[in-house]
Amino acid sequence: MSIAVQASSIADRLRDLGDIAIDRVRATPPIGTATIDDLIAANDAKSRPQCELVDQALVEKAMSYEASVVAAAIIRIISNFVVPRQMGLVTGADGFFRLPAGDVRGPDVAFVSRERLQACGFPGEAYPTISPDLAIEVLSPGNTRRK
Repeated sequence: MSIAVQASSIADRLRDLGDIAIDRVRATPPIGTATIDDLIAANDAKSRPQCELVDQALVEKAMSYEASVVAAAIIRIISNFVVPRQMGLVTGADGFFRLPAGDVRGPDVAFVSRERLQACGFPGEAYPTISPDLAIEVLSPGNTRRK
């Protein structure tokens, strides 16, 4: 999602980002200036929750134990179908994807088909440009309906 109009206040920017809590948006680098290099540095630090790059802002992923249990169950169900049929790969919350508009998102569960992997090659970078065939986000208490 790209922001077409400049937000005039932090409140506007938070609304643009899906009404997320302000404590999930990193102040450094300034909102609207974050790059893929900033994301890599933030996630390599591992001192706080992992971030996603959303409209040039570093946004901490909302996480919870309950959401992790649900995501693990979904991964198990999908993997039980995909793996014996050699249909592709199933990833968890650490499997990030760089989207065409420049955002980098880490869905809780994702599936990339064998055909897509063969066409694009196995991703070697931390934030590959390959798009998943299926992406699932499990709602955590920190997620908003709009997000």
